[in-house]
Amino acid sequence: MFVFLWFPNSHASDSASGQDKDPMVLNLGFDTHILDDVDITDVRAAIDVWLSILAKRMGVPAKGYMFPDFDSLMEEIREGMLDFGTTTTLDYLRIRKKNDVELLFGASRGGKETQKYLLLVRSDSSVTSIEDLKGETLLIRQNDEIGMVFLDTLLMKRGFRKASGFFSSIVEKKKTARAILSLFFGKGSACLAKDADYNIMKELNPQIGKRLKVITCSPDFVTNMAFIRADLSDWKKKLYQRAMIELQNSVAVSQILHLFKSDKVFNLKERHLETMKTLLEEYRMLNAEGSS
Repeated sequence: MFVFLWFPNSHASDSASGQDKDPMVLNLGFDTHILDDVDITDVRAAIDVWLSILAKRMGVPAKGYMFPDFDSLMEEIREGMLDFGTTTTLDYLRIRKKNDVELLFGASRGGKETQKYLLLVRSDSSVTSIEDLKGETLLIRQNDEIGMVFLDTLLMKRGFRKASGFFSSIVEKKKTARAILSLFFGKGSACLAKDADYNIMKELNPQIGKRLKVITCSPDFVTNMAFIRADLSDWKKKLYQRAMIELQNSVAVSQILHLFKSDKVFNLKERHLETMKTLLEEYRMLNAEGSS
């Protein structure tokens, strides 16, 4: 397991597992694979400052751990070494029946709690529906599993194979902006991107909105989230709930939210997960039918 670990004003160790299980310490884990080509040093520096503020405000020590993937983070959650984790709502739904975890908060972007996936093509192309893209090239941000599950589900519902068998090639870019720009310059046939990313690109360059068009979109999803272990003491749960909301106006937390391409945090409820639950259920059903 590969883990970045740091403590404000103390020496780093190699793994969260090496630390004593201490109920008087706030132990937070961050899944870095959901970051969109962000310098890990910048993330660590921002969270370092935030943890210092958190510890001072809450009156208890706070320790932070960064994980390159969700499985590594969940291993520490199951062993009781972490209280708190960040991940995608898709990953959370996959593990919560097997693990005692609870929703904590989501992050809004552009003033919206949810985001949509857009399938974009060039306006001067003859493409009007996803069927027209069979055998073409798709551009997408790397590690965007939610986007791929949405696209696979859409294709299977229409009687096609998954995206890997439908498109001639799928080109992954480190950043969504690079995927959109590649389509803009004609280096692909279609691009899958979140609406917030596309809207930002259009603001920066209005020509993008003129040269590209949307041919289909997903339902509204909450995509990234934070959760806590359900077996935490009541006082510790309340501490996390209060801390996440109260501290979001601090400069350090604003920096973290910016790195995660978000602007505010909000209390996450079951209703926020309904569209993602529906997508996952449809995907599993169609995938099972296709393999039978």
